[in-house]
Amino acid sequence: MGTGDSPMRYAALAAILALWPGPCRAGHGAVEPAEPAPEFQVSSLPELPTATTPVTAGAWNTPRAELPTEAGRTEGFNFNSVDEAALREYAAVARFEAGDAPPQEKAARWRGLGHAADALAGACENRASQWENYAAQQALDAVLEKENSGAAADEKRAAWLKLAKSFPKYERTAQEQAQQWQRYTVELAAVAAVKRQRAKIRDRDWARLSKLFSLPTAGEEVKKAFAVDFIRAYGKTADDNPYLTDLLPLLPKEMLSPEEAGALAAITWVTIAGGRFVMGATDLGASSLPRRRVTLKTFLLARTLVTNKQYQACVQAGACTPPADCDEKFKGDDQPVVCVDWGQAQAFALWAGGRLPTEAEWEYAARGRGQERKYPWGDQEPDCRLAVLNDARWPQASRPGCGKAATWPVCSKPKGDTQQGLCDMAGNAWQWVQDWYHDSYNEAPKDGSAWESPAGSERVIRGGAWNYSATAPRSAGRSSRAPEKRTNDLGIRLAQSISL
Repeated sequence: MGTGDSPMRYAALAAILALWPGPCRAGHGAVEPAEPAPEFQVSSLPELPTATTPVTAGAWNTPRAELPTEAGRTEGFNFNSVDEAALREYAAVARFEAGDAPPQEKAARWRGLGHAADALAGACENRASQWENYAAQQALDAVLEKENSGAAADEKRAAWLKLAKSFPKYERTAQEQAQQWQRYTVELAAVAAVKRQRAKIRDRDWARLSKLFSLPTAGEEVKKAFAVDFIRAYGKTADDNPYLTDLLPLLPKEMLSPEEAGALAAITWVTIAGGRFVMGATDLGASSLPRRRVTLKTFLLARTLVTNKQYQACVQAGACTPPADCDEKFKGDDQPVVCVDWGQAQAFALWAGGRLPTEAEWEYAARGRGQERKYPWGDQEPDCRLAVLNDARWPQASRPGCGKAATWPVCSKPKGDTQQGLCDMAGNAWQWVQDWYHDSYNEAPKDGSAWESPAGSERVIRGGAWNYSATAPRSAGRSSRAPEKRTNDLGIRLAQSISL
């Protein structure tokens, strides 16, 4: 700066240059001003009302009615005062009682006999009351079971109303509980209405946010901050926030608990009531012998095979490693995840809050709770209407995978489901189970637990797959793979233990 130049002069020059539309501006070597960082703010939401689930009724505090013991031939009456005809009728009712008729019909038979034979009236009335109490207890147990199930609120209300109408001893309690479920139904409707409003706002915010994410100025830190704001506003469950899995890679790992992260798998569970069945088959070789009786506790089994979308949520959460690189035709969101080894199946199960089924559980469920049937749907021989498999009735080139030479989306063959609604228990993809493979069932557990000792070199797989023929999907059929194997015909189904 010369001695005759003043600061004010240079300031004026700078102002003029700033306004000058010459070559120093507008793309002639000048640096454009940086685009401002995007801004995003979550919209205000209507307050969500509450719906309080009814407390289970206390009707069971009444003394339990046990199954009546076998009727005695001279129970409760003076033998000398009863004629031969009445004794014959008494014997006939006793035989009827030993059958499978409903308890209320047995009560009616005893009461009818008491009305017909005065000498038997006291004994028959006592017997009828026992069966009526037992019928009432059975009805109450059934309603309580529904009360603790996933049935809809209106179904539970209807069950209590039916109990109130059928059994006067429970009328007051059942009516009160039905009213509670009616109140809860109204509350749920209010909650659902507000949830719909919130969902519209959520989806609108997501449309804005996803556009902002595509801007080059939206750096990683900005994206992470927005993702955290969105999750805090719209929740950590897949039901409340369907965009959770999209945002998962941007969230701090501590933001979701292991249980919250595992819930992203969105497993649909089916209750498989426990029982006894004869496991194995006489026509599938030594590996399915000897047949033996197995007793199982009630457990949960996933309705479907684990899908690619569900497994990918585990990968994004950092709890699972990616599958081996399968062909693209196996990677649809709703197709079963394949190319995973036994260890990866275990990792997913742990993350999703489940476990692998035991071999006994798997077969029991595949046979519709242990029925004597060859396939999940019954005894009809399998084809592409019932399962995804290698169907010999198709042209040679189209046989594997019913023409696709790959897996299909889960539950594509509903005609092949079990009576409990389990999909793909035959075909589509083999399923890892917990047990080590042994050449026979000699010394296998009889309590439904996994056969873990002695250890073997391969794990059991069940169910058949898209590239196997009709013999593979037998519900009692068995095969095995080394636990480190990753193939495009082997996937995952989860189980879960429950406490009753």
